[in-house]
Amino acid sequence: MVFSRYEATDDGHIFDKQQQCLIKEFRSNKYLQCVVYDDDGIPHVLGVHQVVARFRCDDWFEGCIVHHKDENGHNNAPYNLECYSRRRHSRKHIYDSGNQFRLRDYVKKHGPHNKGKKMSEEFKKHCSESAKKRGFNGNQYVDKSGNQRTS
Repeated sequence: MVFSRYEATDDGHIFDKQQQCLIKEFRSNKYLQCVVYDDDGIPHVLGVHQVVARFRCDDWFEGCIVHHKDENGHNNAPYNLECYSRRRHSRKHIYDSGNQFRLRDYVKKHGPHNKGKKMSEEFKKHCSESAKKRGFNGNQYVDKSGNQRTS
């Protein structure tokens, strides 16, 4: 995917060179998201940190995980972002500052984080209403390969 109409600012925002303005960001979970259009005009919903890293981090590569050094998901300044392989990023989060194995302890105590859990109908309704308020109708979402979702 190529996004030549955009550039990242020093403070971690995305500038649309075609529209001559910053693009609108919205909160999703603990990260800021945005809608950017590739050079073929296909919209992609991506994390702002992913787009900033693509343009401003020397260690960025396709498929990398972008990590916030200060663990603040809203601080998307280039100096705060690092790119890792999925495996290396997982290992980074397994160990805390005292080198204790956190994931194993958590799973031993609680089981896998999503084992047997399903989204409640109330939560599904909340997500749907939230998306509609932000102007999404389901057609804006794309899979990891950049293809639009069909259903």
